[in-house]
Amino acid sequence: MLETLINSDQKVLDAFKNAFILIADERSSEKDSLYELLRAANFTRLTTVDNEEDILKTLRQGYRHESMQVELLVISTTIEAFDALELTKTLSKHDISNTPIILLTQGNGWWNENQAITSYQAGAVDVLVRPLRSEELIPRINLALKYRQEKQARLAREENLNTELSERKVMETRLQHLLNHDELTSLPSRHKLEAALKISLGKSNNLHRTSALFFIDVDHFRIINDTLGHERGDLLLVKMADLIKEAVPSGSLIARVGSDEFGILIEDIDEIVAMDLASVIETEIDGMVCGEAGNQVKVFASIGIVMIYPGTDNKTASEVLARADQACHIAKEKTDSRIYLFDHSAPEIKSLQNTRQCVTMVRNALVNDYFKLNLQPIVSTVSEVPSHYEVLIRLIDGNGKVYSPVDFVPAAESTRIIHKLDYWVVDNALSLLERFQKAGSDICLSINLSGDGLQTPAIFDLIKNKMTYLSLNPSKLMFELTETAAVSDVEKTRITISKLRALGCRFAIDDFGTGFSSFNYIKNYPVDYIKIDGMFIMNLLNEPADQILVKSMVEVAHNLGKKVIAEYVENRETMNLLRTYGVDYVQGYHLGKPVPAEQVLATHAN
Repeated sequence: MLETLINSDQKVLDAFKNAFILIADERSSEKDSLYELLRAANFTRLTTVDNEEDILKTLRQGYRHESMQVELLVISTTIEAFDALELTKTLSKHDISNTPIILLTQGNGWWNENQAITSYQAGAVDVLVRPLRSEELIPRINLALKYRQEKQARLAREENLNTELSERKVMETRLQHLLNHDELTSLPSRHKLEAALKISLGKSNNLHRTSALFFIDVDHFRIINDTLGHERGDLLLVKMADLIKEAVPSGSLIARVGSDEFGILIEDIDEIVAMDLASVIETEIDGMVCGEAGNQVKVFASIGIVMIYPGTDNKTASEVLARADQACHIAKEKTDSRIYLFDHSAPEIKSLQNTRQCVTMVRNALVNDYFKLNLQPIVSTVSEVPSHYEVLIRLIDGNGKVYSPVDFVPAAESTRIIHKLDYWVVDNALSLLERFQKAGSDICLSINLSGDGLQTPAIFDLIKNKMTYLSLNPSKLMFELTETAAVSDVEKTRITISKLRALGCRFAIDDFGTGFSSFNYIKNYPVDYIKIDGMFIMNLLNEPADQILVKSMVEVAHNLGKKVIAEYVENRETMNLLRTYGVDYVQGYHLGKPVPAEQVLATHAN
């Protein structure tokens, strides 16, 4: 473009023919001469003035009417009625009409190099010396107009960027609000409670202040939702939030920490007052009913309390929350009062005993072949036919009692026995896949692995060797790592995942979104799928916050080349909405409940 400008000779570039040029010179002959030069070069919009007042008047017109905006100002320094340099400085300072200025002077020796520098410093884009020659004048006017054009483009880009940054800031503020607040009740979120708890722990140790953390859980809330509907359940939660606000002291932090769980942080409170307050809250809740006459459910809640004393072993916010949760679970088992104050000695012993009992139960199940595999379909939102089956383990003891993973996996994860459980699941799932292949089925099996199991080289060797021995198609195997699984060695886990994917297997992150490091999992682990946790899906139809978060997760996943699976799909409406969001697969009771593997195999064999 610059070469074009320089070589334009005496002709104006087509882009600038209609540029509005203002010529200022008190001498009619010089003014007319310049006018004719520009007219001869095919400039069509030229105006001449001979004083400062008319210059400013013409520029102001451009402010009011964009079509009259001056695009180039040519000023003679010989005008005695005003100081051309001062005017240039003033116009440049205020950037009036974004108009470039060219100064004209006489070539009589009066105008020297220092004065030229002063002109540029004042804001002039160019200085021309009379007598003017067309071959010099026109290219330099083209350059000045090009300068204005590029400056306007830059300002437009900056404006667009500022708008984009402003919109992004609004979105970030909104997302931050969603992170720190519950959409339904407007209460602070678990994230905010944890942050406040960290501060309170510091106050307790440094200022010797005693605080209390309450953990309140609505008993059998799932039954309320199933019986009366999610809308009634939501109204109940809002009502409970209001009740708690009225009951607790001013300045207490009340948070919604789960679907039907509330946390309350109260500072400067002793144990007796805390227990009395819990009794008041329990009594108020026990007087509540949900539903209408003839179709009502009485509401109950359990309350766990942890006292935070100076110098105790309440080391972290997560530990205190865990203890409050434990206390709440124990409260649910009580028959006299559903309030439990965490006792540092008794609950931990009980917890240890329970863990040992669960570990013993797992060991016996492995020896006696009490474990069974169930399968639940994962359905394509396009074809609406199963493309995967998730492998789910069940423990059926000698008396026929069925235990789900939640009953024994946490205990197994706390000991080395989780490795044996992972080996059993993988070994039996691979044998099952072989039977599907022999039956001519093209189904893919999705197998859950513990975070601890993925860090052991033995699990990879087992998968590789058995796949080879059974001649299994690796693309029909998908492994799932729960986002909230305990992963002590990220690098070992990443290596194992990479090695399994190198074999041709696929990988998914389960329960995506439930932890605070969701996107770190995507970044650190080379996965193919993400499974959005059911807590974001169960109320999707009525929760704008969940809708925003699900759409965001889908967008991020797809931009990173990942497929998306949504869990907990229990009706057609939710499935249809997820399809519009671009979710690739869905899973839930609407598509099929977990059933024994032999039952599914029999279906595919036919």
